[in-house]
Amino acid sequence: MTIRSRSISFTAVLALGFAVLATLPLVALLLLNQSRLEVAILASLDRQLEEVKDHALGTVRSLRDEAAQVLPVVAATVVSDLDRYRGSAVDNVLHAAVVAVPGIDAMYVSFEDGAHRVVTRMDLDRREGDVRIPAGARWHSSWIDPFSAGAKRSRHRAFHGEWGAQVEAQWKEPTTLDLRALPHYRRAQETGSLAMIEPTINPDTGYPVVSLAHPIEVNGEFVGVVGANLTFRHLSAHLARNRASARGLTVVFDQEGRIIAHPNPVFALQAAIGDQTGPAIALPDLTAAALEVAAAQVQAPGAESTLFERTLSGERYHLLASPFMPAENVSWTVVTAAPESDFVGETRRALRTLAVIIVGVTTLQVLLIGLFARRIGSQIRAMSARFRSIRSLQFEEGQLQRTRDSWIRELADLESGFQLLVRSMETFSRFVPRGVVRHLVTSEEEVRPAVEQRELALFFCDLQGFTSLAEQAEPEVLLRQVSAYFDAVTSSISAEGGTIDKFIGDAVMAFWGAPDHHPDPALAAARAALRVRHRFAALAREWEAEGLSPLHLRIGVHIAPVLVGTIGTDVRLSYTALGDGVNVASRLESANKELGTAICISDAVRAAAPALVCRPIRRLTVKGRREPLLVHELLGVRESSELELQAPARAPARVACGREVAAALLQDHIGVARTTLQAHLEADPDDRPARVLMDWLTARETD
Repeated sequence: MTIRSRSISFTAVLALGFAVLATLPLVALLLLNQSRLEVAILASLDRQLEEVKDHALGTVRSLRDEAAQVLPVVAATVVSDLDRYRGSAVDNVLHAAVVAVPGIDAMYVSFEDGAHRVVTRMDLDRREGDVRIPAGARWHSSWIDPFSAGAKRSRHRAFHGEWGAQVEAQWKEPTTLDLRALPHYRRAQETGSLAMIEPTINPDTGYPVVSLAHPIEVNGEFVGVVGANLTFRHLSAHLARNRASARGLTVVFDQEGRIIAHPNPVFALQAAIGDQTGPAIALPDLTAAALEVAAAQVQAPGAESTLFERTLSGERYHLLASPFMPAENVSWTVVTAAPESDFVGETRRALRTLAVIIVGVTTLQVLLIGLFARRIGSQIRAMSARFRSIRSLQFEEGQLQRTRDSWIRELADLESGFQLLVRSMETFSRFVPRGVVRHLVTSEEEVRPAVEQRELALFFCDLQGFTSLAEQAEPEVLLRQVSAYFDAVTSSISAEGGTIDKFIGDAVMAFWGAPDHHPDPALAAARAALRVRHRFAALAREWEAEGLSPLHLRIGVHIAPVLVGTIGTDVRLSYTALGDGVNVASRLESANKELGTAICISDAVRAAAPALVCRPIRRLTVKGRREPLLVHELLGVRESSELELQAPARAPARVACGREVAAALLQDHIGVARTTLQAHLEADPDDRPARVLMDWLTARETD
């Protein structure tokens, strides 16, 4: 039976139907108030953008002013003892200044003779820029020799955990760096005052810094500068936290249109105005729009804050561009932007209250309807799932057990009918192989007599002496023994994926390869035979301990092409196998009696399953066949870790003897065969099949 994959559940139909009918009037009321909301949004937008812009400008001024205040202090300290502070003593002064101003990335002193000393923080940017930096370093101090060092002029680097506690990794490297050539150095020298330049990329980190410099003068003579590099990670973090709205954006551009600060630091110094090559990385739509309005602001010098409107991806944005001059000859532009839809006004708050009421009422309705629909729908879904799962025929796993009775009469009747179906299917699967029943349940075709030829591994098993035991034993004892025997056989066959065909008195017929194909039917059938032998041996020991009559197991296994399928009439059908291969397997089972063995397999099984440990016994004549059949005794599975499948310790010697005897008999050398067997029996007197074969050879030689 085919189930439509696009069908909708009962719960969904009922809940959605009621929900739609109940919410349509409320939705219409909500839409009527939409137009009033737009007015309130636009009224509050400009105020929000102005507030965010003021916050951003205040943060930039704070970063600049803190650094500008500390530079003259450091310069005065250096002048107070120039000889001393040209050396390592200045490192503590620089470290204290960096600690005092969180926005400072590096503080340094540079002199006219080329000498230079710097203290820097060890942040993530610097670690990514140089893999040689020790993992435990938190501070870095460096100094460059004066020009008087000539060709040996070097940059010396040292690293500290806590300040003053140097870590082991230190090195020096040649350098030709001339700090006097840096723009802020020259400007401080030219102006004799604090100098600030546009952002540049720090070669040690790859991120932008703004450099400031204050001159060091002794008796009116310029001897160098105190410098500081400001990073904008703090500003970027501030911009990320303080937005005009959840999707708002604030960006600071320099006069060239390069990004100085952005909530995402990766865009730093990207997208210069007028750069025909384009930005190094693609900019998001809103950042690109901010760059555009910054360019427009730059082209209108002297203009105050200007409001722009842009539509991005179908949504309306407002962008406020404001000029800002943090220092002489340095001009920046701050752009704040946000979508209209993010702004909240008085009307939105009123509408939100109404929406909450509408949503609350609607939610309550949907919940009540959903609970009612779920109560009914859960029983229908459970019943539907159990109808689908009945195809697996897993009766023992509890998936098909009865659920509690429904308070709806029709569902209760359906549950009773389902339980009747489960009991019927379970009973049916006990009479017919479960694989066949599963095929009948899942197939949409009518069942008719039909067979096909397949290569099957055929298995016959029975108890020797059962007939006489049945005449003598008590019925209850006999039933207990037979039930335990059948349980050992059926569980072993099921463990190896076999199909039980039929029970014939104490005999069991099974096969592998139908109705489902099996990847290795011969090996599976042989493994099942070994499991049966092992489990039956345990039963036999128990029965012997109880003083019950012993029983002996006989199993035959063969593999051959046979006819398999449903056989019979339109009134009565049976799923079974027919053919010469079935007769051969039955003959192998009965041959155990005359060969003294427990499991006989054909040479075809041995060839199909090389992993088996088996020994050739002798050739037997099978009714209806011209050529005798070479019979092997199955001993175990080679290199198996399972106790049930392991061959006995004497298996190698028995296999070797069997092969030698078989080779001698093939040449009709009976004397050689007897001599080989005699030697083997002297070493292994408990080998009953070898002794039976010895008796057979003796009788044949006498004849």
